[in-house]
Amino acid sequence: MDFDRLGTQIWNAAIHLSGQSSPMLKTWPQLEPQLRVLAFFLLDAAQRCYVKHGNKKSSQNLVRVFKTAMKAARICINANALDLCTRLFEKVADHVEHKQDPPPEHKKDKQESEADEMLKELTADYYLLRATASWKQDKPDSVTFWLARVLLLPNRADLLRLAEKKVDLTYEVGKAALKKKHFDIAARWLEQSYSIFDDIDQEMLSSDFCDLRLVVTLDFARALVGVGDAASLNKASNLIVLLDQEYGYKTEVYLLKLDAIYAQEPFQADEFHGALTRIIRTAILSEGTFRSIMYQIQKLNTYHPPKEGSLNSANIVNSNPGPHSYLACQSLDLLLSRLLPELPAALNMVEKIVVTRIWISSLSLQVHDHPSRLEALFEDIANTNGTKLGLEATHASQSLIWKAVTSLQQVKNELEAARWCALANHAIFASSGEMNKSKLLRKMMTVAIAKGDAAYARKAYYQMSEVGKASVMTRYLMFKIALQEGDAQLAEESLEGVLKASSKETEKYLFACALEAQQIGDKRQFLATMNKVLEYHERNPSSDVRLPVLLRCIAGAITAELNTNDMPLEAGLTELCKVFEAETEHHFAAMRHGSTFKDGNDSDSRLAELRWFSCHSYNTALKYCSDMHPELLMRFMTASVSLIDLLRNEGEKDDGLISRLLLCRFLATSSLIVLARSEDHIERALQLYMDVRRQIEAFHHSYQEAIQRNLLQPDVISDVEIKEFEMIQFDLEALMRLEQWNDLDKTLTMCLDARHSDRLERAADLILHIHTYIANSCHTNQRHQEKIPTVMEKIINTCWRNNKDITRLARWIRCLFQMTITTDPVMSLRCLDQAHAIANKAAMQQIPEPYPVEELEWLATTAFNHAVDLWFASADEGDGQDTAKAWAEKALMLSGAVTIGEGALHKTLQDKWMRLREMGQQS
Repeated sequence: MDFDRLGTQIWNAAIHLSGQSSPMLKTWPQLEPQLRVLAFFLLDAAQRCYVKHGNKKSSQNLVRVFKTAMKAARICINANALDLCTRLFEKVADHVEHKQDPPPEHKKDKQESEADEMLKELTADYYLLRATASWKQDKPDSVTFWLARVLLLPNRADLLRLAEKKVDLTYEVGKAALKKKHFDIAARWLEQSYSIFDDIDQEMLSSDFCDLRLVVTLDFARALVGVGDAASLNKASNLIVLLDQEYGYKTEVYLLKLDAIYAQEPFQADEFHGALTRIIRTAILSEGTFRSIMYQIQKLNTYHPPKEGSLNSANIVNSNPGPHSYLACQSLDLLLSRLLPELPAALNMVEKIVVTRIWISSLSLQVHDHPSRLEALFEDIANTNGTKLGLEATHASQSLIWKAVTSLQQVKNELEAARWCALANHAIFASSGEMNKSKLLRKMMTVAIAKGDAAYARKAYYQMSEVGKASVMTRYLMFKIALQEGDAQLAEESLEGVLKASSKETEKYLFACALEAQQIGDKRQFLATMNKVLEYHERNPSSDVRLPVLLRCIAGAITAELNTNDMPLEAGLTELCKVFEAETEHHFAAMRHGSTFKDGNDSDSRLAELRWFSCHSYNTALKYCSDMHPELLMRFMTASVSLIDLLRNEGEKDDGLISRLLLCRFLATSSLIVLARSEDHIERALQLYMDVRRQIEAFHHSYQEAIQRNLLQPDVISDVEIKEFEMIQFDLEALMRLEQWNDLDKTLTMCLDARHSDRLERAADLILHIHTYIANSCHTNQRHQEKIPTVMEKIINTCWRNNKDITRLARWIRCLFQMTITTDPVMSLRCLDQAHAIANKAAMQQIPEPYPVEELEWLATTAFNHAVDLWFASADEGDGQDTAKAWAEKALMLSGAVTIGEGALHKTLQDKWMRLREMGQQS
C-alpha cells in the first residue's frame, strides 16, 4: 500500500508540474520522463504485491498499471529518452508474456471481464509503442517484429483506434524514409499502412481516418514513383486512378500524376504539359499549390533526355533549360494570366513568375521571340492597376537581363542586346532606384555605341539623373560617342568630367579614353586624353601612373601630329615643351627626395628614359629652332640643358653631351637676346639681359671644362670658338644695357684672345657703340673707356692684314682716331699713318678697293685743325709747336693722298700751314 500511495503521489505531482510554466522548470522535459517512470515502478511493485497475496482486484490494478506504463512510455518517446523507455518496457513485458489465466473454476465478474478486454487493447498498444521506440532507435527489424504482434479485430469498432495507431506508425516510418529519398524502404512501409485499410470496413472509417487514407495513398504512390521501375510506376498509376475515382479532382492527385509522367521513359513532354495546364487552370492557387506548380514547371524546363546508361530521367536534371523550356514558358505565361486578376494580393507570386520567366529566357538566348513575349507580359502586368514589381524582384529581374545583355555583347549580337536593354527599362521596374537605373542606362549606351547608334545612346544619357550623368563611367561612354560623331567639344567636356569625377577608377577610365582614341586613329583626342592623365597625376602624385612612360607617350603623339601637319606648329611645340619640362621637374623632385637612379631597382630603365627625353628635346629644338618663338626656344633649351646636366650628374658617358650642352646654352642666349631687344618693358628687358649673362657665364664654364678634359673633337672646337665669340658679343650688349661697366675689361680681354683674332671685326661696331654710350653717360668715369681703343686698334690691324672691307676699315679708323685724339695722341697718329698707308696701296692698286676720299678728307681736315689748335695753344704756353708740327705734317700727308680736285685739299692745307708758320715767325 505504501508503494501504491507513493507512486500515485509522484504521478499526480508530475501531472501538476507539467501544467505550470515556471522559469524554474526549464529542465522539466528531461525531468518528467524520470518522474513518470519512477511512479510506474512504484505502482508496478504494488501490483506485484497484490498478485502475490491473491487480491481479487489485481486485474483492475493491472489495467491501471498498464495505462500508467503506456502514458510514461509515450512521454519518454516524445522526450527521446529511449533508454529509459526500454527499461520501462522490460517491466511491462513481464506482465504481458507471463500473464496467467485464472483457474477454470474461477468465475469472472463483469469488472474482471471488462478489465481483461481492456488488457488486450493495452497489450496491442504496448506492441505499437515498442515498434515506435524501435523506429526511433533505427531498428527496422524490431519494428517489423512488434508490428506483427499487434492483434486487429475488424469486427470490433473500439479497436479501430489501434488500426489508426498502426497506420500512423507505419506512415511516419515510410514518410521519414520518403523524405530521405529512400524510396524502396518508404514504399515497403507505406504499403503496410495502405494494406491496413483493406482489412477495415470502409463504412467504419471516420472522416479523419479517411483523410489519413488519402494521405497514405498519395505518399505510397510518390514512393512508387521514386522507385521508378516499370512495376512500381504501373502500381502508382493505378493508385492515382483510384484516387481520382474516389475523391474526384484534387490538386495533390494531379501533382502526383505529373511526377508519375515525369518518371516514365520516354518522357512525354506534351502529356506532362497538358496535365500541368489542367492544374494551373483549375487549382485554387494557394501559396503551397503555387510552390508545387512552380516546382513542376521547373522540372519541365530543365528536363534533358537521359544519357546512355542512366537509370531514369530524374538523375540528369540540371539547372539549364532543356528542349521543352518553351513549354515551361507557356505554363508560366498561363499561370501569370490566372494571377493577374488577383493583383495586388498575388503580387508576390507574380514577381516569382516574372523572375523565373526572365531567367529561363536569359538562358536560351537563341530563341529570338523571348524579348517580344516578355515585353507583352510586362505590359499585361503594368496594365493591371499600374502594377510595379517590388525592389527585390526588380533587382533580380534586371540582374538577369544584365547578364543576358552581356552574353549577347560577347557574341557581338548588338541588335538583340538592344532589345533586352529596352526590357530592363520597362515601367514595371520603376522601383529599381536611381543608381540601378543609371547602371542599366549605361548598359543601353554601351550597346548603342557598339551598334553605332549614337542618337540612341544620347537618348539613354538624357534619361539619367544628374548623379548618373556625372558618373565616371557615363562620362567615358559620352567620350566614346564624341569619338564616333567627331564632336571635339563633347569629347573635351567628357574628358573633363572623367577627370573631375571623384572616383577611384578615374585613372583607369582616362586610360580607357586614350585607348579608344588610339584605336580609331584620332591622334588629337589621344593626345588630349593623355594630357588629362598627366593633369590627373599632377593632382594625385601618389597614383600608379609611371610619369616618364606617360610623358613619352604624349611626346610621341605630339611629334606624330607635327610630322603630319595635323597640329598648329606653335601649339604643338608648346605642348611638347611642357612634356620635357615636366620630365625635368619629375627628376629634380626625385633628387630632392633623395631618390637617385642608382638607388632604384630599375635604374637602367630610368636612365634610358632620361637619355630618350634629353635626345628628343635637343633634336626637336634644333629641328624647329628657326620656326618657333624665341621664348619657346629658350624654354626648350632650358629643359634640354637640365636633362643633359642630369645625365652628366649620373655619370653618363659624355659621348657628345658637352657639345650639345654648349649649343643649348648658345641658342638659349640667342633667344634671350632677341626677347630682350624686342621687349618694351624696361624692367623685363633688363631681367632678360641678366638671364643672358647667366647663360654666357655657364657657357664659358662648360667650355673651359671641355677644353681641360679634352671632351671636344677638333672639328667641333672651331665651331664652338665661333659661338664663344658670339657669346662675347652678346655679353658686351648685355653689359651695355645693364651698365655693368666693371665687367667690361674682362669681356674685352676675352675679345683680344688669339682664338678670336679673325673675328674681331664682327664686334667693332658694338664696341664703338659702347664707347659712345659710355662717353655720353654721366654715371661713368674715364677708366671704363681705357681698353676700348686697344681693342679697336687690334680689330683694325687684323682687318688690314686680312684685306677686309676698306670702307668699314676707314670708318673704324676714323672712329678710333676720334676717340683717341685727345686721350691718346700716339694712337691717333698711328691711325693717320695707317690710313695713309692703306690709301697709298690703293693708289698703287695693290688692293682692289680705293680708300674712301671723304674719310681721307675728314681725317686730314680734322688732324690739321687739331694741329692748328695745338699751335695756338703752344703760342700761349710757350711750348708744343713741335707736336703741332707733327700733326700738321700728318694732315698734309693724308691730304696728298686725296686725288680729287687735282690736290686742291693738299694745296689749301699747305697754304694755311705756311701762313700759320709765317705768323708765328713774325710774332
